[in-house]
Amino acid sequence: MARNMFVIKNKYKKIINLSVGFSGGSTFLIGKTIRTQAFNIAFDYTYDTNNFFSDQTRKDALEEAASYYETYISDTFEAIEYNTASETGVGYDWSMGSGFINTWTASFFHPATGNEVQLVNNSINDFYVAADTITIFAGGRNLSGSTLGEGGTGGVGYSTIFDGEGNVLNQDFINLVTARGETGALAANPTDIGLWGGSITFDNDGVIDTGTETISYNWHYDTSTEPASDEVDFLSVAIHELGHVLGFGGSSWQTNVSNGEFTGTNAVNSYGSNVPLSDPAHWLDGITSTAIDGTLNQEVSLDPSITIGTRKILTELDYSGLADIGWEVSQNALNVQPIPFEFSPGLGILLMCGVFGSLKARNAWNNRK
Repeated sequence: MARNMFVIKNKYKKIINLSVGFSGGSTFLIGKTIRTQAFNIAFDYTYDTNNFFSDQTRKDALEEAASYYETYISDTFEAIEYNTASETGVGYDWSMGSGFINTWTASFFHPATGNEVQLVNNSINDFYVAADTITIFAGGRNLSGSTLGEGGTGGVGYSTIFDGEGNVLNQDFINLVTARGETGALAANPTDIGLWGGSITFDNDGVIDTGTETISYNWHYDTSTEPASDEVDFLSVAIHELGHVLGFGGSSWQTNVSNGEFTGTNAVNSYGSNVPLSDPAHWLDGITSTAIDGTLNQEVSLDPSITIGTRKILTELDYSGLADIGWEVSQNALNVQPIPFEFSPGLGILLMCGVFGSLKARNAWNNRK
């Protein structure tokens, strides 16, 4: 069971980049109009005991973040369900009443406390996992320092049942709950993802402590507009943390890591070489790629930080990393076509003014040091 965090950059560190962004309206269209795949992320708010998601607007923004994955991933997963008539079903009795029964335990970090939760024998709401679906428990709590969110893949426990000769009788059941039909996830060096889900949490106190200063901020939940200069974009943080639930930093990710670089074929093709990492679970801070909406040179979503007042969606490099760890990713996301650029004299004047303005902003900050 892994957990990764997303932190915020000092709001002055990248001040010249505050104007870089994209149309939030196009995000909504991407998420809601072209989705054709069966893969589904289901959010469960049972453990949202601090009521972070009591506002429907926040739930809607989280669903929008999920659409960036659902739209471009086509994996299918076997269901984990109660079925006493099937050898791979939860509750199947291998010894006709003697108590040797298929059971499994889902474990994850409580989104409102950070403590480990174990759903022994599906102890809440008849918790089973539908086909082609992963379940993510969501909530919020006070995260320390400059951490904005945490997300991670859930763990699995299971019963192992032997026959009289020491052979495992329910190996198919064990494979189901640990890999859900994705055989590459069972390898000694995993090449695929076969999760039931995990958990995700967001900072709820509106305060960031960078170690040198304390910054107050507001979450920006409107996915159709850009965040203001004092707002942290919830969509961006949610997209990032969902990436960790889906395996960024997990076992099949580590299969592709060597000497501080990511060596997966798709990522290397996208980046042009092995991709440098900030840590074992993130791209190097500040790497850019083409965003899924066609925006050139956007900072990747799965690096470890974000600048206040900016938005970051998934990029070609982010999707390439997902493909390398085993997800079935659409070619539309692995070969993103940039937005066509048309030059006109009037636009040239605006561009020159923009560059001049950026240089002034940078020089003004340097003069303050």
